[in-house]
Amino acid sequence: MKISVCLIVKNEEEIIERCLKSVAPFADEIIIADTGSSDKTKDLAAKFTDKIYDFEWVYDFSAARNFAFSKAEYDYLFWLDADDVISGEDAAKINELKNEKKPADTYMFKYIAGTDSDGSPTFTYYRERLMRNCKYARFKGFVHECISPFGKIEYRDIAVIHKKEKPSPPKRNLELFERNIDNGVTLNAREQYYYAKEYFYLGNYKKCIEELEKYLGMDNLYHADEWDAMLTIFYCCEKTGKRGGEKYLFKSLEKFGPDSKTLCFLGDYYKKNLKIGDAENYYKMSMLCEDGEKNRFREKKYEFLEPCLRLVALYFETGRYATAKKYHEISKSRFPNDESVKFNDKFFK
Repeated sequence: MKISVCLIVKNEEEIIERCLKSVAPFADEIIIADTGSSDKTKDLAAKFTDKIYDFEWVYDFSAARNFAFSKAEYDYLFWLDADDVISGEDAAKINELKNEKKPADTYMFKYIAGTDSDGSPTFTYYRERLMRNCKYARFKGFVHECISPFGKIEYRDIAVIHKKEKPSPPKRNLELFERNIDNGVTLNAREQYYYAKEYFYLGNYKKCIEELEKYLGMDNLYHADEWDAMLTIFYCCEKTGKRGGEKYLFKSLEKFGPDSKTLCFLGDYYKKNLKIGDAENYYKMSMLCEDGEKNRFREKKYEFLEPCLRLVALYFETGRYATAKKYHEISKSRFPNDESVKFNDKFFK
């Protein structure tokens, strides 16, 4: 197996070397598709590869990524963004994959999309990351693009780490959606989900509910997106005061089974409605729930910390001060550097 590492870039002079240094140990070639840099991005990339191509931006991320793929010479393709990195340990694991006698067609790697101040993962999920160079290895979607995993699919304990240094323009993706909708594009289910989420990120919770409810009425929903849509609708209902959002939490439990975030949100719902015993039980169940990563987005804080913090507040607010202190000490023993835990520690002292 030989691997072509493919990126699309624009004005990434601050981070492009960090990214390329991390992939150099396993890359048999590096392909750069530049969509219009005006800084030193291409000069810096030239330290690692001479395969740098200009691609005129056509408001379509898939078109740019597929262009990069089209320049690849080797039998496997690996993609990432300029603000992603691979650890030395995981780069070595990728090199080991090259020696497999019966390699998979699609390898799913973890994507660590968020980390805490200590560098520990806080938000992870699996993505198609390394795949055979063939006609099926093509991105679809003008934004939030993806490749449908194909052939023999394997999940590996290898991670791409997202290390964003500066925020993207907040309305960039929404403007891409609106541009395509205005041009007559009909959104598929995945695009509809991400279109709705853009309103969530911008704080337009009412519009987010409207668009996510449309999404849930569509066919061929991806499990992680569908699960997240249900929880997002509940959250938006709580933010806007709209009644009935809790039904989506129960739908999530019915379809996907228990997970820490859904159980924690149910605790919030029952606490708000002054059903303290129910809230307490759901928070405790949330603390005990261990989530997998293959079918859901994984937010580590909900697997123990958030429900524990909520129990601290619940017990304190209902006058059970000793129990509140007990759960604070539990949270402190496991997450001593968390800002909420440190705040509570000062409070109890």
